Amino acid sequence: MAWIDTVPFEEADGVLAMLYEQQAAVLGRPTELTMLGSLYPDLTKIRSELYRVVEACPSSLSPLERQGVALAATGALGSEFLTSGVKAKFIAEGGDNSTAADLIAGRVSALSPGAAALARYARLVATHPADAEETDVAACRDAGASDLDILDANSLAAYYAYLARVCLGLGLREPYEPT
Repeated sequence: MAWIDTVPFEEADGVLAMLYEQQAAVLGRPTELTMLGSLYPDLTKIRSELYRVVEACPSSLSPLERQGVALAATGALGSEFLTSGVKAKFIAEGGDNSTAADLIAGRVSALSPGAAALARYARLVATHPADAEETDVAACRDAGASDLDILDANSLAAYYAYLARVCLGLGLREPYEPT
């Protein structure tokens, strides 16, 4: 339950109504995270656009690998809402619950060497970005990741770190419940 007021689906108008309707068409309803920005519809719109751009990175990671990297990063952030949502996407891409639990805990050995290196890097960037060093990027390259793959992992980590702070700072503590 959010700690601030949000605009209910039925009361949304203008840009917010359009955003709610777009999300409801895909997910059955707007998510609680989307609603957290509802008092400032322009913010909700930009978050939605940023999500689409981050998710569309044309790196060489497969959809399952991308979600594995994202799951490793979100698992370190302490947001049940984000972790459960990314876990659902990981499972939808063909992942399993056991591997998901390992990734959430930071055990990335089930991933390919390149994706595992990217997952370790993403966890570091998500939780301790000031500790990241050039050697961390080099380790990703050494494992076969391209610079675009590294940018993809960095963007996923940064995006989800931002969202974790939104969720946790405004009271969205429950796991995501798909409809």
